[in-house]
Amino acid sequence: MTVKVRQAASCGGCRFWSAVNPREGACRRSAPWPTDDEERPAHWPATRAGERCGDFAPADADGRKMTACGQCVHWRTNPDGGLNPTDRNDKAMAWWRAAGLCVRRSPGPSSTPGNRAFWRATHTTDFCAEGEPDPEC
Repeated sequence: MTVKVRQAASCGGCRFWSAVNPREGACRRSAPWPTDDEERPAHWPATRAGERCGDFAPADADGRKMTACGQCVHWRTNPDGGLNPTDRNDKAMAWWRAAGLCVRRSPGPSSTPGNRAFWRATHTTDFCAEGEPDPEC
């Protein structure tokens, strides 16, 4: 019997990985989920280059490019651009001036009756693998 050894794929070689340096980066596979907290920026999960998951896709697979939030059909911002939050959280006001809301995902059920959903803020230059280019951009 022949045993097939599968080569382990890692974040460092994945097209969804956004490197910060050769060893660390962020997984940009998924668009942010709505939250029940208003005015929350999205943060993509930090990973190390040697980690891996089942969503791996080689960096050169089919040449698909990621879509920047500011060019995505699922991104909403004010007509003049940016958002003006009451609580800036961990972002500077300059970041919020180039921010919008990712509405790619619908809100999920909650255990709290009457719970309100809020979409997460992203910067115009952020991106994810679930973005879709806006033909008007």
